[in-house]
Amino acid sequence: MGGRALTGVVIVACVVWVSCVSSHQTGTSEPYANYITTINPRFMVTPQEAQEWQELKDKSGPTYSGSPSWKNYLAFLEEKLKQYGVVDITKNTWTYDRWYTSEWPDSSNWASSQTVSR
Repeated sequence: MGGRALTGVVIVACVVWVSCVSSHQTGTSEPYANYITTINPRFMVTPQEAQEWQELKDKSGPTYSGSPSWKNYLAFLEEKLKQYGVVDITKNTWTYDRWYTSEWPDSSNWASSQTVSR
């Protein structure tokens, strides 16, 4: 999944979570089940805020899992979620084999920057 698509997924997940938590904190009587099938526009991030989040993520370079830019962006998202009232954030850890290459902006070891001889 590309970086922008993944960012979109993360933002949507944040919006859904904030919707549930925010209604609980504001004392609204709307049942949580409504937020599973319906998006409450009161809890949506603005297009401007979504753009700012994307620009913040983009200016640090690729957010490969475990990279410094990935960790910084997740810290930013966690802080935003806390500001929105999310509690008990859980971090999951997965171990997997990872192909390593040079770090951005050094593209010298990227497959797309190397000439393949036949």
